[in-house]
Amino acid sequence: MNKKGFTLIEVMIVLSIIGILFSIVLVAVDSSQEKAKEAKVLQEIANIEAAITLMADDTGEWPGHQTIDEINETSSPPNEIADISAASAGLSSNPGGDPYDSWNGPYVPPNMIDPWGNPYFFDTDYDLSGGAGTSWGAVIGSYGPNGLGENIYDADDVIRVIFEE
Repeated sequence: MNKKGFTLIEVMIVLSIIGILFSIVLVAVDSSQEKAKEAKVLQEIANIEAAITLMADDTGEWPGHQTIDEINETSSPPNEIADISAASAGLSSNPGGDPYDSWNGPYVPPNMIDPWGNPYFFDTDYDLSGGAGTSWGAVIGSYGPNGLGENIYDADDVIRVIFEE
């Protein structure tokens, strides 16, 4: 008698091959999603830079009452704005007072977050030399996938330098 069909071994081999192919596809999809998030962050940071430029033209200040084109290594006013859409930054709402009489915002939407769920930051004493402290800049950035922030910078941060000393 001649029986037609697949043996258990043949079925298991086919399922194993399908499983391996599926895992390869999952890794590729995850990698492309991270690249898409990074591209979105870079575009949003460019938009934030344009917003900061508009606000600086209107008020004569960077966010948080910072002096334009100056590295602020002091704590008064605070040199890092951990959330650029916070009212105190002056980008999403008018904090009031001089020089904000000429404020024409909002320049960014309220509660602006990156694709990883973290706020964007603005820092006027960002260490561009990676800890050596020899090159400083004013940057706009995202804390990246791990979300570590507020003066805890690391390699996954996405930044854009808008002024360098």
